[in-house]
Amino acid sequence: MHKDIRLPIASVAILLFWSSIFFLKFPLITIISLMILGLITVYLLFKSTSIKKAALLILINMLLWILTGIASSGITLDSLTPEYFRGEGRIFLYYLPIIIFSLLSTRIYDLIFLKRVIYSIAFINFILFLIWIFNPSAELLSIGKDFSAFISSHTGAGTYFGTIVIFITFQYLYHKNKINLLFFIISLFPLIFSSSRQALVAVAGVMVFYMLSEKKYLLLIKTAGIFFLATLLLLNMNIRSIERFQSIFSNEFFETLPMAVEQATQAENVKEEKLARGLSENESIVNALNRIVLWAKASEDFSRSPIVGIGFGKYNDIENDYFGMPGIFYFATSSKQNISDVTSAHNSYLHILSESGLLGLVLIILFWWYLYYHFKKMEKLSPSLTLYFKTARYLIIFICINGLFGHAFAAPALGFTALTIIAAIYAVKTPVLITITDKRIP
Repeated sequence: MHKDIRLPIASVAILLFWSSIFFLKFPLITIISLMILGLITVYLLFKSTSIKKAALLILINMLLWILTGIASSGITLDSLTPEYFRGEGRIFLYYLPIIIFSLLSTRIYDLIFLKRVIYSIAFINFILFLIWIFNPSAELLSIGKDFSAFISSHTGAGTYFGTIVIFITFQYLYHKNKINLLFFIISLFPLIFSSSRQALVAVAGVMVFYMLSEKKYLLLIKTAGIFFLATLLLLNMNIRSIERFQSIFSNEFFETLPMAVEQATQAENVKEEKLARGLSENESIVNALNRIVLWAKASEDFSRSPIVGIGFGKYNDIENDYFGMPGIFYFATSSKQNISDVTSAHNSYLHILSESGLLGLVLIILFWWYLYYHFKKMEKLSPSLTLYFKTARYLIIFICINGLFGHAFAAPALGFTALTIIAAIYAVKTPVLITITDKRIP
């Protein structure tokens, strides 16, 4: 039987996970947060008598990563450094929320605390955005020309803001009061001005998926109309996010696309880290074309070793030696160089196929599939918590859409935010589902 730990550990963990990303430009805060979370994990391992299924599924995934990493020398004793966990090893940190919340139970006050943390951060982000809008060159709040608050990654900032938008959107759709509408509106500004195409597409994808699956066709038509009018308005305002989308529909993009496909077949472009750079002077176009090269490399790795991949941590290694049976399992070993600038395939599915093969992809999809259908089942069992189970379900969709354009299955900016929400809701104590079925929680 699952042992109930009564200390407010869940609320503490929620705060630490979210603050560790919010203050990424202040590494000491992030380091301290991670150290405390590590101590919490050790404490829970000693105090808990069972672990939930989601954690077991992700531990099976981790076992595969470790085994293929050891077999291919992608993981060695030298890997156990802070630098490693900032790069290839960050995937192990990403799933820490699932491990922690699978070892404890959350209560109603933890979910209320979670909501307050997210709304507080949404408000602070908006204040920081107002400061930035009058001084867009402020380095502390920017990455290049884009708003990032205190987050040190362009895409990380976008997905962080996107997670907040998704959470508040479902609060508004469920409660439909003026406060939630106000917070929904102010949460959009940081997302839009982060200029993250990946996050914007993922948020839009979630909303379309929600309206179609819930058969809210009239709402879909209204939303499409509002979106169209808003786009026309923003086109005349020189908003960076709109400019970045325009670039991938430009003639220049389609003219350079065949050249990027050709360069994708030339290994030296990855070796020299030039990718599609040099094909255009437009940074947004080059950013999109780079993905073509990276996706092609991942596909080539997968074709070499489709069952278990070339080995964990080997995607960004070049001039590898190989051992095994080509076309079945073929591990990359003895690499001559590690390209630190090319950390992933910018597509979680292709990256996992590259390093862990079909087995790895099936296992990670099984993890997300289990969580998704767990929440769908719980919506029927506890109407009072439908809002939270539905939010968790659509955050999984949000992560999976992000996975099409970046390594969203290994990015702590998503793992410590969206996955923390998912994990906290997953850990809701079963008796709670029985005792509050006649009332809504805030």
